Amino acid sequence: INKETPLGITVFEPNGDLTARIYADIKEQNECNKTVLWFNPTLEDCVYFNPLDNRMDDAILSITETFLRINADSPQFFKDMIIVLLRNAIKAAKCLYGDEATLLDVKTIICDKEKGLELINEMSQMINMSTEDTLPIVIVKEYKDVIKWFEFDYYSDNTKTFENMAGVQKQLTKLMDCDDLRRVLCPPRQGQSGYDEFKKFKEKCIEAGVPYQLKFDEA
Repeated sequence: INKETPLGITVFEPNGDLTARIYADIKEQNECNKTVLWFNPTLEDCVYFNPLDNRMDDAILSITETFLRINADSPQFFKDMIIVLLRNAIKAAKCLYGDEATLLDVKTIICDKEKGLELINEMSQMINMSTEDTLPIVIVKEYKDVIKWFEFDYYSDNTKTFENMAGVQKQLTKLMDCDDLRRVLCPPRQGQSGYDEFKKFKEKCIEAGVPYQLKFDEA
């Protein structure tokens, strides 16, 4: 790596032993004294990476592109539905929780009709209580369209949209069922289980001068 140029290297390999050796070598020969991170979700001190902690458009783009790659062989009709579903679910989650929204919130909205509808109703109340000073009219209209879509299309018994998205629901559930991935992708908010441990880890990293969470443009 050129010492004068801010470049990095990403290594993908199936077993993990090569990555461990590279990480150890870089740590030992770190002549530039730069921070070296190993993003390994199986490690207890792995840094967090919340893909929703980003600008709305970028969060939507990265997550929808990922699921479109997973469903690359699906008919275009289903791909279009996946885009609409993920876009609306991410908008709803970020409306409710801001940058603290996580894929767990998206999963709840997409996979659980009852709890999802409760969150959409909560979102509706927030929008109705907002003013032009807190939320621009154009954003209010955008959020109201999201609410309408969930109430009268996705969760409606008169459509098959929810059932048609069973593939995405299973993929999200499988992703969030992995304890290691769920932990690093979904940092807990205050009041949630695991927040005290997350807070201690955050304070430990800050004290050591290393990041506790990768930002989107660093991952």
